[in-house]
Amino acid sequence: MGSINVTVVYRVPETAVAGHVSTATLTAKSRLHEYNVNSAISHFYVLPDVIDENPPTCISNDVTNCEGYNTAESCAGGWWSAKATLQDNELGMDKIYSRPADNLTVDSFSEGSTYPINATFTTSCCVRKAEVIGRDRLGNTGKCEWDLGSFTGKECHYYPF
Repeated sequence: MGSINVTVVYRVPETAVAGHVSTATLTAKSRLHEYNVNSAISHFYVLPDVIDENPPTCISNDVTNCEGYNTAESCAGGWWSAKATLQDNELGMDKIYSRPADNLTVDSFSEGSTYPINATFTTSCCVRKAEVIGRDRLGNTGKCEWDLGSFTGKECHYYPF
């Protein structure tokens, strides 16, 4: 029994795009034992030439409230919305999305945009918490969060017999 050293040279072409992943699998099989197989798997991530450790910014100043629809019984009759402005000044914005994935409208933008991008999130007053999240081209995320608090109204207590 012996061992063999293998050297693999992996070259990234000049046209490679940051964020792409390549996977290389090296498999060795024993000459003596047909079912004795070992594999090594390596993932190669294409990183940008520039380091970007800062998440996108998200600013929100305009949020409507659910006054009059703050109970579990009335919440379905009201809607609230929040406006957010997201921006990434380094590698630029890649994606903007919301949690929950309700009605989110986002101004049109190209991948890598570094200018401010407006988004409006709209949902029922039954949804009490929400986020609008911006992800830059390197995967850093920044977000705006809103919390309308708990429903108001009657308190129920459970008393066992």
